[in-house]
Amino acid sequence: MVADNKINPPLKSILLIEDNEDDILLTKLALSEITTPPHLLAIKNGKEGLDYLLGENNTQPALTLIDLKLPIIDGISVIEMIAANERLRSMPLVVLTTSLEPSDIKRCYNANINSYLRKPVDYDEFKELISKTVEYWLTLNIPASHH
Repeated sequence: MVADNKINPPLKSILLIEDNEDDILLTKLALSEITTPPHLLAIKNGKEGLDYLLGENNTQPALTLIDLKLPIIDGISVIEMIAANERLRSMPLVVLTTSLEPSDIKRCYNANINSYLRKPVDYDEFKELISKTVEYWLTLNIPASHH
């Protein structure tokens, strides 16, 4: 007989679409300090990010973090393509960027992002931002798939 019949919930995953290797490493480090760190998949350009999300065999991440300044297809174009896709449009999508350009912010929100966050330069602030973001989206938020 099994003493503990609880089933372990699947490890939640985060997709990070980011071309800056230092920011990828900082995100991995920040996530490693969370009590139950989520699985992180880092993709380094907009085209590969879209290919992953549009791939029918890929599981939709619990959260997608995306930079705006990406090679091949820029982040805002990726966001707009996600918004146009019925399967993906309700996926939690958070912009994580250095840009405070009003036109970038407006275009992103017009494409239905969930949040627009500016990357802090200081690592401790970056770690806190990642921790709070992950806690909210992976723990506190009730995803659209539960409706």
